[in-house]
Amino acid sequence: MKEMEKIGEAILGKVRAEAETIIKEAKKKA
Repeated sequence: MKEMEKIGEAILGKVRAEAETIIKEAKKKA
């Protein structure tokens, strides 16, 4: 289970970082 938790956190971190990048880009265009 520990490995699955680490993988899940890694995926969430990547998704969060991508979402922040998209938000920053959207604010620049706005």
